[in-house]
Amino acid sequence: MTTRAILWVPHPTFMFSRIAGLGVLERQLFTAKRAGLEKILVSAAKPSEMVLNSLRLPEGLDVGWADGATVPTPCAAPYIGISGDHFIRVETLRRVAQHAGTAAMSYQ
Repeated sequence: MTTRAILWVPHPTFMFSRIAGLGVLERQLFTAKRAGLEKILVSAAKPSEMVLNSLRLPEGLDVGWADGATVPTPCAAPYIGISGDHFIRVETLRRVAQHAGTAAMSYQ
């Protein structure tokens, strides 16, 4: 099972929008954790401490930020690429993680 992912963030301001009572970034991270992922690299700048402290983040999920100011631990292959602009069901992401191998794959 693949336990690492990169959350691709093409629209950073969208990630902090609230939809149905939960922030988009929070929703993405909770979905990843519930699907069995353990490490996520967010391809966006780390938010300010004030914003970061206001986020509800899943316990036990290692979250890194690709902000250019610090060098995050790379997301070693194999990993899953998750679109920050689309929601995915926990069951679907879990199925992809369980079947992901060492070769590069893309699920659309």
